[in-house]
Amino acid sequence: MRRFARARRYNRSLSEILLNALFREFSQESLEADPAVCFVLDEKLQLTYCNPAWNRFALQNGATDLQSERVLGRPVLNCTSGAVLEYYRSLYQNVLAGAAPTAHDFHCSSPQVERLMRMQVYRLRSAPALLVVCSLQVERPHRWPAEDPVEAVYRSELGVVVMCSNCRRTRRAGVRPDTWDWVPGFLVEPPEAVSHGICNVCLEYYYPGRRASGLRRQ
Repeated sequence: MRRFARARRYNRSLSEILLNALFREFSQESLEADPAVCFVLDEKLQLTYCNPAWNRFALQNGATDLQSERVLGRPVLNCTSGAVLEYYRSLYQNVLAGAAPTAHDFHCSSPQVERLMRMQVYRLRSAPALLVVCSLQVERPHRWPAEDPVEAVYRSELGVVVMCSNCRRTRRAGVRPDTWDWVPGFLVEPPEAVSHGICNVCLEYYYPGRRASGLRRQ
């Protein structure tokens, strides 16, 4: 069947069970037409379904390696790195375990525009799986002044460039208090030896109370 085509490569039997459950609870037509990025995770947090908006968003941002045919069957956390990885693991697992649907705001900016997204996570009623819907809240030109990608300004004594996992700003090396700059050149051509932490603003605003549970600046 056409609606299962994206999932055949990974585990046809499991995919059909989860997709049948999904489309009993949510209209396939609505999900396929939704401009929000929608995807389904199984109980191992592997991608089982991506709607067409997933592919459009990947193409618009030059991420051809994240097209649905390349990521189905892979753990969604492979697309996440740095200080927020365990936060998202905990969020997904809590909803799988029976927590109420959960919402979370996050940045997903490109070199050209600032984007604020809202993620909503729902547990399917008839299968151990999650529907995740990522909707665009704000898209606008960057408010931060752009800095030139001068690596010497940002590379630490250990040879590492630290970028925020959430807003994608870059931390100046050896400056106190911490100073984080918007360096779009590092998104176009990432420097070598990048480490992902989280800036103080994102930590306090988007992940309140998480410092004590292990989410920290790097």
